[in-house]
Amino acid sequence: MPGPPPGDGPPAEDAEVRAAADVLAALPADAPSEDVAAALEDVRARLARRLQGTAR
Repeated sequence: MPGPPPGDGPPAEDAEVRAAADVLAALPADAPSEDVAAALEDVRARLARRLQGTAR
C-alpha cells in the first residue's frame, strides 16, 4: 500500500522528500555524469528512508 502523498506525512518525512527534490534541482544542466549518479543515489537513499517511515 503506498504511503501518503508529500504534504500529508509527518513534517520530518516531508522534509526528506523536499530535500531529495532539492538535490536534483541543484544540479547544473551540464553536470558530469558522476555528479548526476551521486545525486540520484542520494535521492534514492532519501526516498528509501521516507518509504521505510510509512511502512511502520
